[in-house]
Amino acid sequence: MLIEPLTPPYEPFVADSDGSRAGSFAIDVDLHMGELPSLEQMTEAFRGKGSWSMFRNGEEYYLALNPSFTDEAGCIARFRRPLEKVIVYCGKTDVVESEGITMVRNPFTYPLDQLLLMYALVERGGILVHAAGVEMHGSGYIFPGRSGAGKSTLARQLIHAGKGEVLSDDRVVVRKVGDNFHVFGTPWPGEAGVAVNKGVPLAGMMFLSHDEHNRVVKLSGAEAVARLLPVVSVPWYDREVTEEILRFCDEFLTEVPAHELSFKPDKDIAGFLAGFVQG
Repeated sequence: MLIEPLTPPYEPFVADSDGSRAGSFAIDVDLHMGELPSLEQMTEAFRGKGSWSMFRNGEEYYLALNPSFTDEAGCIARFRRPLEKVIVYCGKTDVVESEGITMVRNPFTYPLDQLLLMYALVERGGILVHAAGVEMHGSGYIFPGRSGAGKSTLARQLIHAGKGEVLSDDRVVVRKVGDNFHVFGTPWPGEAGVAVNKGVPLAGMMFLSHDEHNRVVKLSGAEAVARLLPVVSVPWYDREVTEEILRFCDEFLTEVPAHELSFKPDKDIAGFLAGFVQG
């Protein structure tokens, strides 16, 4: 039993699935409560700033989450590549016994869920991108940008004007399903709070920047690469996975047109963007 309920953005993404739906896949997850695996003899691959660290033991990965009040890991996720099964060990800080009932804090929240998804997508032709995702006229568009670029602002304007459906205002999954790239919403919204469990074929990508006028400029391949990599989740400490993600990005940029969308953050941007998409 979970101690805390799921937060609202996660609720649309909780469903029974065997991975047979187009674009979906299944991963087996085992939950172990009690003693945590010892990390002392393992190689530390990466140490985060107090929130998580990654260890390696041969072909096995150990992702350790650390609560801020202690150096003891709250939980540890163990997996191999390709990621088809995960064992999550919940330590004493995450397990509570009450009236004969064992309760556990939900470990499948940020950052564990995002980090595991990043690895799961590698073998399945996908990446996690810091971007807003929108469906307009049956096609998907992503609007990558770092914090403050205007993803949530753009999403609010589109929602207010009724121009298309916003799938996410902060993070999206981009995958190649069959012969085509698709964009999927995620349960990790930005300030606009948009998180829709839906995927649509991807028609284009527009990097956001603020301006006094609304305009769209096509980017060269080199410009698109320089703009995309900083907003893709990449485990730079893991050379093999990084190389696979870079190969995916190269194919993605070859097939999906990339533009820069400079916009003034007011109501006019919704109509301007709809007009550009319609041609």
